[in-house]
Amino acid sequence: MENSRFIQILTVILCITVLIVIWRTEFYPLVGLLIGYYTGIINVKWLLRDARKAMDKDKKAALKTYYKSLVFRLVIITLVFAITARFQPEWLYYVAIGMMIGIVIPIIVARHQLRKMKGGEN
Repeated sequence: MENSRFIQILTVILCITVLIVIWRTEFYPLVGLLIGYYTGIINVKWLLRDARKAMDKDKKAALKTYYKSLVFRLVIITLVFAITARFQPEWLYYVAIGMMIGIVIPIIVARHQLRKMKGGEN
């Protein structure tokens, strides 16, 4: 998942497309879309990294690691929204939409890769 070329290519295409649209229309709230998208991607990658770390631990230690990671990830998301609300409140909806896209796409790709590794089993 971390070295997925599809996610990297999709991220570059999305970033370039949004930047061109911003440049042509001068509609700067779309920067919030990019901020949210990258926050979502970072959130999912962080989750998957911590899930891999927790696999080697016993149940209690794994849950402790997971909960600590959950709190830190929620703090980062809250911080992104708080800073956006403070300085550019009109960008909030775009940040939320970008974050949803940044979370959903890597999960769909990871699920597709798992299905491919298992030989097409559901």
